[in-house]
Amino acid sequence: MPNPGGYESFMYTFLSESSLAPLIDIIRPLRISNILENVAQLRHGLQTLSVKGHPRTNYYAGDGPMPADVVSKHLKETATGDCAWVYYGMSYGPAHIRKFKLDFIDQEFHKIPGCKKIDPKTLPADEYFWSRDRIASGTPDLEELKWVNWMPNGSHIAFSPVSPIQGKDAEALYELAKKRHIEAGIDLMPAFCVGLREMHLIVEIVFDSTDEGVRKRAEKCLR
Repeated sequence: MPNPGGYESFMYTFLSESSLAPLIDIIRPLRISNILENVAQLRHGLQTLSVKGHPRTNYYAGDGPMPADVVSKHLKETATGDCAWVYYGMSYGPAHIRKFKLDFIDQEFHKIPGCKKIDPKTLPADEYFWSRDRIASGTPDLEELKWVNWMPNGSHIAFSPVSPIQGKDAEALYELAKKRHIEAGIDLMPAFCVGLREMHLIVEIVFDSTDEGVRKRAEKCLR
């Protein structure tokens, strides 16, 4: 692909889980009009911890899904701060074109209470943001897969249900995924990926491949 004239990665965090539906409804027209380019990707805050590659026991030693207050406590200690949702994006084109698009995105995203734009200059070199930045410019890496270290003998399976790009559908999918993960006693690490005509909820189930009981729970959760 020819160089579009430059690119610029950006990142926003949103404090409340309840921001999901209104945020998806803001993302939809921006994605359809290609103001939001590439894959519009909204990830849960827990992935900010898991993608660092540390074991879950660094944060929580209890059974069942990690409680929200524990996730929040540890996120406060990260460079991006406490959040329920993280948006990773990139803008392409000459500087004046990027500015037009990024200013419009900023205006729309700040309609969500608790929205925060992260300044890349404040992020350390090992922050996952920089992996997204490399990928946006066509340089792939495997940083994302560090979340398999979340569990000992970490393995993963994924399920990606597809829905319309609507806030009510995002909420329904998220609540369904949460319910099934609670039943299975597994941490939920969801990511919404918004295309031009559909939306995927990517559910990554990370589990200990040597634990037969956990394997069965993971498979039941997936099915």
